[in-house]
Amino acid sequence: MAVCFLVLAIGGLILWVLVSELSSGGGKDDKIQDVPGMEVRVRKITVDDLPAKQIEVKGPFPLQAYNETVGFVVSVFDNTDDKLHPVLSVVEAFQEPYTLAYDSRVKVGEVLPGTGLHPLTPIGLFIPNIMLGPHGGHREFLVVVRLVDVHTKVIIVNGRVLEGKDGVYWTGTCGFTCSLGKRGYIEFHQRRRELRSVIIRLAAAVAVADGYLEAGEIQVIRQKIEKWVEKAESAYDGLGETQREESYKAIVAHALNDAMADQIDTDALLNRLRHEEDQKLWYEILELCFDVMAADGIADVDELGLLREIGDASEIDARDIEKLRDRKIIDLKNTNTVKTPIEELLGIAPDWDPATIKCHLRKEYRKWNSRLNTVSEGKARQNAQNMLNIIGEAYKDYTSSENS
Repeated sequence: MAVCFLVLAIGGLILWVLVSELSSGGGKDDKIQDVPGMEVRVRKITVDDLPAKQIEVKGPFPLQAYNETVGFVVSVFDNTDDKLHPVLSVVEAFQEPYTLAYDSRVKVGEVLPGTGLHPLTPIGLFIPNIMLGPHGGHREFLVVVRLVDVHTKVIIVNGRVLEGKDGVYWTGTCGFTCSLGKRGYIEFHQRRRELRSVIIRLAAAVAVADGYLEAGEIQVIRQKIEKWVEKAESAYDGLGETQREESYKAIVAHALNDAMADQIDTDALLNRLRHEEDQKLWYEILELCFDVMAADGIADVDELGLLREIGDASEIDARDIEKLRDRKIIDLKNTNTVKTPIEELLGIAPDWDPATIKCHLRKEYRKWNSRLNTVSEGKARQNAQNMLNIIGEAYKDYTSSENS
C-alpha cells in the first residue's frame, strides 16, 4: 500500500508526532465538547484507488493560540451505541505512539494574531481499509480534532487527553458513517478468548496426565493467564480490567476441575484447533504444555504421550518440536527421574528397524554431546550428561539385541 500518511501544505506544514503513553479505553465517556470558532468537515476522497475520508478544518485560530507553536491532532471514535470506542489502525504511521488507536498529526507552526485557515484545509486522512473498529458492519463515527501547543506535554491515549489539557487550545468534532469490515476488534478478542480457553484446557489435561495436579503446574498456567491479561492488546477486548481478570480466572478454574474429573476431550479440542491456520497459536500451545510438563521436574510417559499427540495435530516440523522438547528436558530437576520409556523420551518410533534406531541414537548422542560442551555447570549440564548416559545405554541394548 503506497499510502501510509498524509503530507499536507499549510505554509510549512509537516508531519508531527507527540510522545504518548499506553492506557485502556472503552466504556462510558464524558462528552467531547465543540469549542466555537474553527469548524471540522469530513469529505470523501479516493487515495490510490482506496476510499478514504479527508478531515478538514477552517476558521480563525483561537486567541489563546496566538504567538504559540501549534499542531492538529485527529482521533476517531465509533459512537454507534452512544459509547466512545477508539478506532484502531493496522498501519503504524496512523497509530498513537504507544497504542494501536488511530492518530493523525500535523504541525502548523507559530500562530500570528488575527490569522486562521481559509478555505477548508486538510489536516488528516482516514482510510477505512486499514482501520479496525469495535464491531463490524456499517457504523457511526465521531472525528475529534484538537489544536494543541506542541511545547506542552499533551498526552492523548486511545483518543482521550490524559495529561496536558491546558495545552489544548481548541476542540472540534464531526460525524460520519462507513463500514470497517465484517468483524471488529471486540469480536476478534472474544474469539481469541475462546481459543485461549482451548489452550488452557489442553494445558490442564497435560498437567493431570500423570494422575496428579502439582502446585507448580497450576502456577505455570496462571502465569500464562497473567501475561495475556497484561498485554496491551487486551485493552481493546470490550471488558474492564476486573472483568477480564475474572473471565480468565474462571477459564482456568473450569479447566482444572474438568481435568481432575477426567472430563476433557483432548481429541475434540485438537479437532477444534486443526481449523486454525495461525502456526503461532500452535507454538504457543506447545510451549505452554511443555512448560506444564516440566513444572514438577519430571517427564511422565503420559504427559509426553499427550504432548506428542498435540505436536502431531499441529503439523509443525518435527525437528522444531524436538528442539522445544529438548530445551524443556534439559531444565528438568534430574533426567534420572524421568518416568518415561526410553523410546518415548528419545523419539524412537515403534515401527523403526534396528538400523534406523541406531542411526537416530547416534544423531541424538552428537546433539546432546554438543550441548554438554555449551551449557554451564549445574542442573542443565547434569541433565545433558544424564541424557548421554541414557542414549549410550539404549545404543548398547539395541546393539546387543541385534547381535543375539
